[in-house]
Amino acid sequence: MRKDKYFFTINLLLLIFVIVGFAPTFYLRPIGSLEPLPFDMILHGTICTAWFFAVVLQSYLIMKNKIVYHKKFGMYFSFIAPALVISGFIVVYTLMMSSLAKSPSLFDESMAEKAKFGAIFYAGNYLMLVMYAIYFYLGYHFRYKPNYHKRFMLFASTLITGQAAVRIIRIEMLQFGQDGNISGFIYSTLPITIIISLLIYDLFKLKKPHWATIIGIIGIVFLVLMVSVIGLSGVGVEWMEMIRLSLH
Repeated sequence: MRKDKYFFTINLLLLIFVIVGFAPTFYLRPIGSLEPLPFDMILHGTICTAWFFAVVLQSYLIMKNKIVYHKKFGMYFSFIAPALVISGFIVVYTLMMSSLAKSPSLFDESMAEKAKFGAIFYAGNYLMLVMYAIYFYLGYHFRYKPNYHKRFMLFASTLITGQAAVRIIRIEMLQFGQDGNISGFIYSTLPITIIISLLIYDLFKLKKPHWATIIGIIGIVFLVLMVSVIGLSGVGVEWMEMIRLSLH
């Protein structure tokens, strides 16, 4: 019987995508001319890399029908996700505090676009980490139901590849002042591509979308809507202005 290689292939592609995207600013940074990264960013980048390597290894073991090793390694790899979420929150918080400490009032006319982009960027990353944690929990909870497990883990990986996509086309988003429309388009392209490929896979293998695929799509749509509301309604800017004032 022919082995199913879809999940191994797609996870391997995501790993390659991340390595290519972060090579200039992270993996090859020590041999370049860029200044060293803060420890929290190095730690978070290392943990993220470990996640993608672990997912590729786990999907490879399943493809080769090495279930015992998959379960054994899974017990240890399950600690990566909480570490990724915690380190991610620290990085986003540090970036936000640094930017707000140097910013004038976010309600100034000159800051309108920058403030809106900042609200979308920071709130979006916080919510993305929360959604990643939810997908990981669902994947872990359904670890004895392979069709659910591998789909939720794929959705979790997909959520944290947005920054790699941005870097691949050489757009830097770690500071205020970038084009939010362009970055939003880039961020959405990869999840949409993964969703389409997964839907095609489901239709080919199961003749209908799997429930885990449907739940994963609903989660991503909800995330996009929440980030849009926060950015466009002004709630996010008000939230950041309150934090900015507390720093002065």
